[in-house]
Amino acid sequence: DEVLTMSAKMMASTGDEYWVKRYEKYEKKLNESIRQTIQLNSKFDAKYITAVKTANKKLVEMELQALSYAKNMELEKAMALINDPEYTHNKEIYQKGIKSFQAEALNDLNERVGTPRKQETTVTLVVAGILIIIWVLAFVFLRRTIKIRKNFEEALVESEERYNLAMSAATDGLWDWNIK
Repeated sequence: DEVLTMSAKMMASTGDEYWVKRYEKYEKKLNESIRQTIQLNSKFDAKYITAVKTANKKLVEMELQALSYAKNMELEKAMALINDPEYTHNKEIYQKGIKSFQAEALNDLNERVGTPRKQETTVTLVVAGILIIIWVLAFVFLRRTIKIRKNFEEALVESEERYNLAMSAATDGLWDWNIK
């Protein structure tokens, strides 16, 4: 929208045809954007959509008239039309409608996806749940490791006792000779 406004103002003040081409290029894009937005978001309040469409139509009419004046080198008429209170009024209606539409679209998005605060809470709960699961698994693993080690130590003590009994009961001797 601002590209159209600035193109019309620049054409009205300079008379340079470049601004007409620029205006025509972006007018098509803006109209298509408005059409797609209405089509995609038909559930939004029709008063915003109607206000934007009506104001945009009036703005485009006034801008095209100003461009026509500028092409004929009637630059004062062109500037007067662009600076007319009716033009400013329609510009305000257009901007207010767009802002209202954006606010409603953001509210709709927040309802569908959730507000950032809800998302943070959800992420926090998921992370906390994962951490609890990790701690439980670590506790179970540690407890199991301790039990295995304790059983191994008991078996080692029992084996040493049997060895000592066998050595003390045997009449043979055991020699350990360190050759180093």
